[in-house]
Amino acid sequence: MGCCNNKHNVNKVKCPLCKIEGEAIHFLVVESVVKKELASIVIDEQYYTCRNSDCEVIFYNESYEKIFLIQDIDLSSDFKNVTKSSKSTCGSGCGKKCNH
Repeated sequence: MGCCNNKHNVNKVKCPLCKIEGEAIHFLVVESVVKKELASIVIDEQYYTCRNSDCEVIFYNESYEKIFLIQDIDLSSDFKNVTKSSKSTCGSGCGKKCNH
């Protein structure tokens, strides 16, 4: 089950546009990189990021009620460091260190 037991991330949620499996990301990360005028509509629940570089979708929630596209991202934010996968952290987005 990976390096942490994050039960709410057991189900993989596919991108609503390209249908590729997304990667879990905390809502505070989403809130920190979307444009200021959109930050207020980010809700406190699990989000996912689309890892397909050819897709317009960046973030979405499980119910697909909140979908953020490339144009919704504040380009001055450090988006690459926020969404870049790291081998040193848990792939389910829990932020814990993995023992590989």
